Amino acid sequence: MRRSLRLAMLVLCLGATALVARAQEQAPAPAAPATPGAQQPSNSTPSGAPSIIPATKPQAPWRRARRVITNDDIDGIGSMYRGGLAPDLTYINDCDRGCFEAVRVAARIYPNGVQWKKDLLDAIERVKGDGPWQGLLGDFAAVRGKFCLLEQQRNEELARASDPRNVTPVEISIEEKYDRLFKVAQADLLALYDRAQVLRQSHASSGLEIAFMNFQTNRIVTASCYIAPQYRPNWEGNDDP
Repeated sequence: MRRSLRLAMLVLCLGATALVARAQEQAPAPAAPATPGAQQPSNSTPSGAPSIIPATKPQAPWRRARRVITNDDIDGIGSMYRGGLAPDLTYINDCDRGCFEAVRVAARIYPNGVQWKKDLLDAIERVKGDGPWQGLLGDFAAVRGKFCLLEQQRNEELARASDPRNVTPVEISIEEKYDRLFKVAQADLLALYDRAQVLRQSHASSGLEIAFMNFQTNRIVTASCYIAPQYRPNWEGNDDP
């Protein structure tokens, strides 16, 4: 009886031991501990951490855009001038329809047909080929530029020294000074007309050539002067980088 009881208890102990070993084999392996310093994925954000907003680049202060005055701006003012000095003679030998009509009237030619236009084209080519005459046109331009420069300088001096309420002795002295200078320039212009009269002698057989040469000189001496606008400082900001 006692021996049978011991044998039953031994069987129960062996079964319990087998069940414990089998349970340990089926249990999941514990998770590996996190390695210190391991990098988190770039697109993951730790829970509870605030979102990071990239800093915006400060905007540069507003500046007035600079504008460069070119010859194209000056072309539209109705003048032959490219500045305050001598006129530009690049197109002095050109002759449009208005020029054709003015030369025809000066040459006293009746507008019958188109032959006179052909003759005028030939006359213009002969004037263009006259080297001394073309050089004289440059001298006319230089004297005209002198008149424009004197006018600009006189106006600037009067603006600085004159009194808007009274005529002052200083203002009169400025006018006397430039009156003498204008007379010198006028004498130079008259001397050019004398030289032009001599050079026109070789074209005396053609009324169209003489009329076109006179048209050229009149165009130069009556051209308007281009006066540069007064400089005004820009107080809205500094354009220096």
